[in-house]
Amino acid sequence: MRPRIALATCVAFPALCDDDRALLPALAACGLEAEIRDWRAPVDWARYDAVLLRSTWDYFERPAEFLAWIAALERTGVRCFNEPALVRWNADKRYLRELAAKGVATVPTLWFEAGPGVTSTAVVDRVAAEGWDDVVLKPAVSGGAWRTHRMRRAELSGAGAVLDEILRASALLVQPFLPEVVADGEHSLLFFDGAFSHAALKRAKPGDYRVQWTHGGTQVPETVPDALVTQARAVLDAAPSPGLYARVDGIVRDGRFVLMELEQIEPYLFFAQAPEAPGRLARALTARL
Repeated sequence: MRPRIALATCVAFPALCDDDRALLPALAACGLEAEIRDWRAPVDWARYDAVLLRSTWDYFERPAEFLAWIAALERTGVRCFNEPALVRWNADKRYLRELAAKGVATVPTLWFEAGPGVTSTAVVDRVAAEGWDDVVLKPAVSGGAWRTHRMRRAELSGAGAVLDEILRASALLVQPFLPEVVADGEHSLLFFDGAFSHAALKRAKPGDYRVQWTHGGTQVPETVPDALVTQARAVLDAAPSPGLYARVDGIVRDGRFVLMELEQIEPYLFFAQAPEAPGRLARALTARL
């Protein structure tokens, strides 16, 4: 009997996103039977040999429920990719603080813990102390620029409602806006089982700073220099595991890769930019099984 794989998605993408559908024939070519399942649906997950997290793009709106589901898979003995321990680690952006402590170049970040004690005045004071005038606010648990805001320092004093919305659910990150995101684009380097596969360059639409395709951003294939691949691989070396798949996102400043996000739960994999990539992931999964 062929191994049966569940491709986990969410209600908004019942048939996966367009990009991920290229994975279906690649899995079939490797002798794997793939079925698409909403992670929140009443599914007998024990029927599957493994669950591959794909477009579970609402998990950050209900993180406790999602992590409880991951734990249930773990208790049932169903293999999950990426592995549950890595998913839990990667689900909160505090992982960036851990990677920075290990020497990874990351975006400077001010951290504000959830709770009623954080005020817009406190945020303004700390941002002013850093000398930042153009900043990005985001939740520690987020994805796809969800609840992410770009503001001038002068606007922060009136951002109490925004801060409250974020802090009700998670910690708050405040970072300086990186002009390279708009000027040069954001680099995404994809790794399968720790091996570099391909890269894409993401650009925001005119007048915006968000590079995600869901916000009108564009993506093109990118040939990146070996030095950039080496620096991105060093990010994976500092993580708990390279995982079955990983996407390393960042900008280049003065020749150095600066990490913005390490995506190891459900990253968009840019298969359209690398037609051979679905086969690489399928073969890597087959080897794991």
